Amino acid sequence: MAQDLAWLEIIQFLEPIDVLTSLLTVNRNIHNLIRNSCIVISDDICKFCNGEKSDLNISIYQNAENSNSDHVKLIGNAKYFIRLHLLKLAFKLGNHDPERNTEEISQILNPNELELLNFYRLFFPNFEIAHKDQTINYMILGDSGIGKSTLGTFIQHGKFRENVGIGPYYFSKICTIPNEENRCKHQIWETNGVERFYSKSEMIEDKWHQEYDVKCLFAFSMDHESTFNKLDEWFLAGLQSNNTDTGIVLGLHSEKNYSHYERKPVCLKDAVQKAYEYRRSVFVEIDCKNFKHIYVPVWFIQLQFTFNSFFEKDANEEEIKNWYCSLL
Repeated sequence: MAQDLAWLEIIQFLEPIDVLTSLLTVNRNIHNLIRNSCIVISDDICKFCNGEKSDLNISIYQNAENSNSDHVKLIGNAKYFIRLHLLKLAFKLGNHDPERNTEEISQILNPNELELLNFYRLFFPNFEIAHKDQTINYMILGDSGIGKSTLGTFIQHGKFRENVGIGPYYFSKICTIPNEENRCKHQIWETNGVERFYSKSEMIEDKWHQEYDVKCLFAFSMDHESTFNKLDEWFLAGLQSNNTDTGIVLGLHSEKNYSHYERKPVCLKDAVQKAYEYRRSVFVEIDCKNFKHIYVPVWFIQLQFTFNSFFEKDANEEEIKNWYCSLL
């Protein structure tokens, strides 16, 4: 028993993903201790998602199994903690255009981080190395006037440009993780204001989603709480259409102040919690005016796409008779 408690002391100095990858090597007693006691405090996750912290700390709590919005238990949330680790890497790459300064980008993630990433990839099921270039389609979805087009032009051009086109369109970004061979073409779709004329379900079920397998990248305005409150409607439309998501939710700061929205800021903790409740997604706040986290969603989606098959629909846990069910 004393040895098991000593493990709990050690665990507090490890990253969540490291503990999850070690569960196959520990005995049942330690496994149960981790299940019953190991959590990550929600406030720490908020600071992490906001870029204030670079690491996540594990805390010991005697009733980790109890549902509580103030913490996230370790076991049962492997997908979430994998995504948080990928977000950590995306933050490091976040202000670098994937198509520029390739030599500089290759030096951002050191060899140890890349080796560790490959270790995590091979440990968790469903990872399959891509042997050819692939295309990822996703559309930035949310209420009109929240800054989606602004973000799109910043990702595409590195600065704001007025768009005079009519109807949805996409632009492409070629993205490669440093020191890896497989390249992905990101086809990022812009609604261009057509959400004013269609219902949320029509936006998600329309022909471009079906024809190009366009995934959902949900967004809201950090300055207008009413757009945040409508996220549930967007989420529901995505779930009802059986559309796959990107695993990340965006909180945008628009350079324009739209009079039809009451100016009321969104609480960071509420945003992080809302993203978590939607298929264990992570949250990132983007400020185009101050060039904060512009390319984070692109790098995150690239890392996730090359990590495992989270883009595929989750398998029925009852059909998978192994330990991984309890982790997810």
